[in-house]
Amino acid sequence: MISEPGFAALRVAATLAHTVPGLRVRLRDDRGVRATIARPSPAPDAPCGSVQRADPGVAHLTPCGFRKAVIEASVRHRAGRALAFGDLDADPAIDIGVPADGRSWPGGIYRVPLEQRWLYAFATTLDAETCHEAGRPLVDASGPLPELDALGMRGDAETGVTVLYAETASTSTPVDELRIRDLLEELLARFTTEELLRDLAAGVRP
Repeated sequence: MISEPGFAALRVAATLAHTVPGLRVRLRDDRGVRATIARPSPAPDAPCGSVQRADPGVAHLTPCGFRKAVIEASVRHRAGRALAFGDLDADPAIDIGVPADGRSWPGGIYRVPLEQRWLYAFATTLDAETCHEAGRPLVDASGPLPELDALGMRGDAETGVTVLYAETASTSTPVDELRIRDLLEELLARFTTEELLRDLAAGVRP
């Protein structure tokens, strides 16, 4: 059975894969790889959300199909059923890969190229309002970051996950990536603390 923290990690992975172009996800358990999630669809003419099984025991999903499956599992759980996802017997290991020229950092911060810009992103199970309240003081204290073209949040009400993102104006323009990472790492640490306090108050076991 999937634990609540394990399912939260699945919700985060599904939202990131659906929101951030180029991210790839792999789910593993003690039997090996159980599912892969990537764009484009494994079959060029396959509809969004389709599941292909070219490899025995391995499901290949599109990002929107992965998100849909996670949402459906959430609906079943709210109806009183145990947390479950596919044929996984326990919390899977979740690997998230980036495209060429992309990068990832500890804690789940990712950088991908997007239309001649750099897109940085991470996700949290906090709602957007809580993220704004907890993160605004850190953003104000960081000072101006002129190399950033955008800094914002995108909440997914159906998965209960918020993606925080930052965009640079151009991949060809030198940027102070260390300052960008410092801010994102501070925000991630603050949000992780808020998640822990929320879960402890709700009696959720890690």
